[in-house]
Amino acid sequence: MLVAYLLAKKIIQPLNLLAEFAKQNESCAIAIPETLAKRKDEIGDVARALNLSLQNIREQQIREKQFLQNASHELRSPLATIGSALHVINLRQKKGKSFEDSLLQIKRCYQQMTQLTQALLWLSKGEKSFQTSEFNLSELIELHLHQLNHLISNKAVEVIFIQDNILIEQARALVDVVISNLIRNAFENSTGGRIILHHSSEGISISNPIYRAKDTNTPSHQGFGLGLHLVNKVTEKQNWDLKIQESDQQMDVMVSW
Repeated sequence: MLVAYLLAKKIIQPLNLLAEFAKQNESCAIAIPETLAKRKDEIGDVARALNLSLQNIREQQIREKQFLQNASHELRSPLATIGSALHVINLRQKKGKSFEDSLLQIKRCYQQMTQLTQALLWLSKGEKSFQTSEFNLSELIELHLHQLNHLISNKAVEVIFIQDNILIEQARALVDVVISNLIRNAFENSTGGRIILHHSSEGISISNPIYRAKDTNTPSHQGFGLGLHLVNKVTEKQNWDLKIQESDQQMDVMVSW
């Protein structure tokens, strides 16, 4: 009887540890105890399988969190444009005036948000390719310059951009993410001076003046946060070339596809 009791205890104890671990690990943030994961028996097999499942759950949680952050970041501009357009429609409707231009703005923003959502879902998954199409790169840049103009409306900033009607064959939604974030970063980090945009069928570059306190040597692009993070993710996944050059007074960013 004693032998049977000790044998049963030896078997049940690690199972109890697994059960207790499962109860306490609601957030899936804790790894399986090494004493269980290193066992060579069936209990060790179960522990390692459970550990792998928890790791997959953690990675999925991280992807979902990143998707929500990216979505809230990217959809701000088109939603703000829609809000302004609806306000204009309301005013013009009361005065009996045409509001076709505002409806066109809303339509464009709807298309933009649809493409952005598809792009962000693509970024959050392991898919390798994204559908390409031919589109006017110059018009896309103009759209974002207009949408983000409020960021420099109270700054002594001059934007230099020559509209060349350049057509490219690329994943429009991903180019959209890159352009919107580069322009937003340039607008937000410029206190005055000239912001210069160049574009061609091979890529886009943007130069903007920056301000950095004299008592810090931290590269200002480290403070770009989620915007530059998204640009990095897109360019890396698409095998595009991203170059960032920074001096004390200027930031130059170039993306080549």
